[in-house]
Amino acid sequence: MAQPSYAKELDPIPRSLNALALLANGDPSYLPLIKTKLLHFYIRTPELMKILLTDGTHAKAVMPNLTTIANSFENDEKDFPPHLMRMKGESVRETIVAIEASTESPELVRLKEDKDSK
Repeated sequence: MAQPSYAKELDPIPRSLNALALLANGDPSYLPLIKTKLLHFYIRTPELMKILLTDGTHAKAVMPNLTTIANSFENDEKDFPPHLMRMKGESVRETIVAIEASTESPELVRLKEDKDSK
């Protein structure tokens, strides 16, 4: 019997939010995982970009990753409708432009580290 697939069982909303959290981390080593979590989420991508915009100027740190993701959405999703690939890529590129124009720097809420979990 095959092992259940985590990716197939997890609701797409938490998967999308997990991808956004990884993107906000700014670590480029997470890009393959981010792209996997957002694969085929053409409806969620614009919603996630709106959430990212709430970080204002702080989001500038992830712009190189956003460019990589936009390129991947537009060129690397085999067996996915081309118009939806373009839609996702355009959503990310519009977000990049909005982040570049952003002048607000809201206070970011930091999650407290649980010292007992180590």
